[in-house]
Amino acid sequence: MNIRIAFASAMMILFLPRHAQTQVLDDVDHVHPGWTLSQLRPAAWKPQVAGLALLPDGNLLVLEMMNPNTNSTGTPKPDGNLWVASNLNAADPEQIKYVKAAGGLNEPVGMMYQGGKIYISEKNELNEFILDLAESKATKTRTVAKIPHDSLGAVNMQEYNYGVIYRDGYFYVGSAGAVKFGGMSFDTQMSTLNEERVGCVLKINETTGSVTKLNAGFRSNNGIAWGPEGTIWVTDNQGSYRPGSQLTVALEGKNYGYPNKAGAFTNLPVTPPSLWLTQGEIARSPTFPILVSHGPYAGQFLVGDISQGGIKRAFVEKVGDTWQGAAFSFTGGLEVGIEKVIESSDGTLYVGGMGNGDASNWGWAGKLFGLQRLAPKPGVTTFEIMAIRARKNGMEIEFTKPVGAEGGLAGSYNVQQAQMNPQSGYGAGSMDNRTTLPIKSVQVSSDRKRAFLELDLTANRVLVIKALGVKSSTGEAVRCPAGWYTLNALSQTDPFSTTPIAKQPLQAKPSDIKIASLPSEVRIWVLIVGRYDLSLRGLDGRSLASQSGSGAREYLFATQGLSHGVYVLEVKADGNVLRQSFLH
Repeated sequence: MNIRIAFASAMMILFLPRHAQTQVLDDVDHVHPGWTLSQLRPAAWKPQVAGLALLPDGNLLVLEMMNPNTNSTGTPKPDGNLWVASNLNAADPEQIKYVKAAGGLNEPVGMMYQGGKIYISEKNELNEFILDLAESKATKTRTVAKIPHDSLGAVNMQEYNYGVIYRDGYFYVGSAGAVKFGGMSFDTQMSTLNEERVGCVLKINETTGSVTKLNAGFRSNNGIAWGPEGTIWVTDNQGSYRPGSQLTVALEGKNYGYPNKAGAFTNLPVTPPSLWLTQGEIARSPTFPILVSHGPYAGQFLVGDISQGGIKRAFVEKVGDTWQGAAFSFTGGLEVGIEKVIESSDGTLYVGGMGNGDASNWGWAGKLFGLQRLAPKPGVTTFEIMAIRARKNGMEIEFTKPVGAEGGLAGSYNVQQAQMNPQSGYGAGSMDNRTTLPIKSVQVSSDRKRAFLELDLTANRVLVIKALGVKSSTGEAVRCPAGWYTLNALSQTDPFSTTPIAKQPLQAKPSDIKIASLPSEVRIWVLIVGRYDLSLRGLDGRSLASQSGSGAREYLFATQGLSHGVYVLEVKADGNVLRQSFLH
């Protein structure tokens, strides 16, 4: 998005009721009470949304893939479209405008806008487009890279290039693995596969187009995003060798377990995912994650689901060198299964999705299209679980509000553990040996927002933690009172230690800031992962304009009345400062 900035100067006996078994753990039918949902399309426009990006003028790029997950010909279908939606703040959605900027795209499932250019990951290549903002027309300028997939149609029907992100001269694309119709793997028919660079994250040189495989072992990794500490995260979908779906850090040189054609990293031990997303409980077909930059969920992921419906939320933490965390329900009440979520600079969410009508395969509730907006309600706090953390000898639950007396009682909680045992059968090995863990004691923090459950824990388990009987200090029940925590490693951190939600550090270099000084404005492109504060200053240190932001964005500083001379752009984040001077 482009931001335009003008210059400015005793003993109590408590009787607990029986837990209400009707409490919804993953609410896909109702909008989160802390958010307002609005429509972003007139009734006549029915986009099957595969990607979204905000433009400098406040308009919205909408990438469309028609009839997803149905092509078995071996030849990509050139029926994808790129739209520009405008007048997004119209009170009546019928007044929202939409113009087709490009057509003939080959099954696109990813897009980003950067420095005046659009990058779209189509089925067999990554392409660059230039957008004429005045005419809302996009023209292909070059193919950044060819991305080969298996030639046999029955193999590559789902070998999409899921998404594209960028940093330091390289694009990163999630390249899906070989999946048969019905979801099974080709583990016993490896001879039918002819492409080794699938089922992985690909690193693509911006200039030369050279393609490097970073890791191996992904199945249908429908989503890629930057995560905490500059890491890359992907989602992966349940199926053969996937007893559940996943949200995981995608580290270089690792094998994540799904069999594709033998090649680099495939002979390495399997690295388990950071989060298992239990099938049918909290996910079915998770899609693009986004690391939230604003509001109470900053530092957590939001993840759409194209088959389960709704949007999920994920808290992640690092225990030693191991990433793990918990998944929660976030919101439902949307008009389609969600493929893409993006966040604006004020914390508003733009959400879009698609489907093919098949409820078991990319088709939540038979929905096919949708584009909506979620805006946070100022001053509204919903009583829910904010985070679950691993602690020494137990688990710590953080709530958004102080808990009442029920929050200190073991009977208010239920904890189950289970194992994920990947097998060749479709979804086999899910939540094996599921048992209830006795809660030995409960401690509540001094601010009554955190409860520590003392447990006998075993690593490499999925914990389902429910707070069905907990109420706030004002008597509210917990909304969606469950979290699914993947316990890859045991923690030695004591309860109630100060551990802020994982966030992205600045990690900035001069090359991450690009400045173009024009007669009437200064254009600034920031390519930093994470949150930051911008300040345009004179050489005397006086601040002339400022703006907070997050992620890769373009900013316009109007320069009427600004004299010619040298100025300094200052970027601050996490205690670090980056300064770059320029001549105006």
